[in-house]
Amino acid sequence: MRKQKHRVVAMILAMILLAGCGVSGDETTAPAGSTGEAASAEGTGEITKYTLAASVPLTGNMMQYGTSYKNAIEMAVADFNAAGGLNGQDVKFEVYDDKGDQKEGINVANMIISNEDVFAVIGSYGSSVSMAAAPVYQEGAVPMLSPNTSHPDYPGMGSMMVPLACKSEVIFGSIAEMLYEQFGACNMAVIYQNTDVGITTLEAVQERFESLGGTICAAETFVPNQTKDFTPLLSKIKGTNPDILFIVAEYSDGASIVLQSKQLGMEDVQLVGVGNVFKQEFLDLAGTNADGMLLMGIARIYTDEVMANNDFGEYTADIVERYNATYAADGGVEFDNFAALAYDGAMLAMHAAAEVGTDNPEVLAEEIRKMDIPLCAGDAWFDANGDLQREVFTFTVENGEFVYLPEE
Repeated sequence: MRKQKHRVVAMILAMILLAGCGVSGDETTAPAGSTGEAASAEGTGEITKYTLAASVPLTGNMMQYGTSYKNAIEMAVADFNAAGGLNGQDVKFEVYDDKGDQKEGINVANMIISNEDVFAVIGSYGSSVSMAAAPVYQEGAVPMLSPNTSHPDYPGMGSMMVPLACKSEVIFGSIAEMLYEQFGACNMAVIYQNTDVGITTLEAVQERFESLGGTICAAETFVPNQTKDFTPLLSKIKGTNPDILFIVAEYSDGASIVLQSKQLGMEDVQLVGVGNVFKQEFLDLAGTNADGMLLMGIARIYTDEVMANNDFGEYTADIVERYNATYAADGGVEFDNFAALAYDGAMLAMHAAAEVGTDNPEVLAEEIRKMDIPLCAGDAWFDANGDLQREVFTFTVENGEFVYLPEE
């Protein structure tokens, strides 16, 4: 697959998202800083709102991800304000706890749109909560930047939706292709959480891997953060003689699966993890039992060891260092890809507001998709079909530590 890199994920998303909204190709590729005719015709360009909101899980099973979001957005707002804010006035940041629950996400969305000073919202964690709340933000005309919603239906839920992650079939189709290229037409089993992201990941991996000639020999599902004994599922999987075990899980469940697979004697099976196992907390639980595992996804890992041995650029390195100095001391949550995407999302929203004002949500949402600013979460581009692609990073585990495997 040949990369056709473009300047920013937001601008690339415009090709996908705005195609169904009556926006021309010229408008989606307008240079950064250009408000264009749409802004002058539909909005005054005035800054009338100064609050950036966030809907994230700060309690419950998903709180570790919400904490990463909150910390990164808080830091981004502080950085933006230190550089002058919006016309010399500070952006205010308000964070709401949606508990990672769909009903609570809707309640929070209604609170956020009732605040007339809010110009955009970052949130939430996971496709199910984001998609439950999306109609509220669409009706309330508040641009919603979702850092990791990958459900294929999310971009089409309205002009206010601005996902920062590409569709699940794009991400995991690419990963399935990479696994096929490395391991050939082998047997792959999938153990996945019973959520939207788990189901769409299975579908994407199965479709692509089998289309290339591989076999999905087993697919077993579990309830995230509730299933503790994975041995019945793993025993069934072991009986199908898999060459690869593809794990779709939160980091705590993923660590349990790794440990229990080893206890069942599955040492010769190649373990592959995606998404939420890209966290130090995963290694804290799995340790050297994860040695040899492949971790593949559009996320990067920002541990001290990885940062010391790889160049992700001065911009990213500065953000990671300052974040960890502020938030990771005394056992706090270290910088991760959730923080990277949330920081990017906040900066995109605030820079767009500075360019076109906050008085017209449609104009603002359009500008967010066009912004050309530095990003710390990795490269992005679109393919010939107009689908957003992002760079896939591969890591392994050696001696209980993450090791980056750069593309050859």
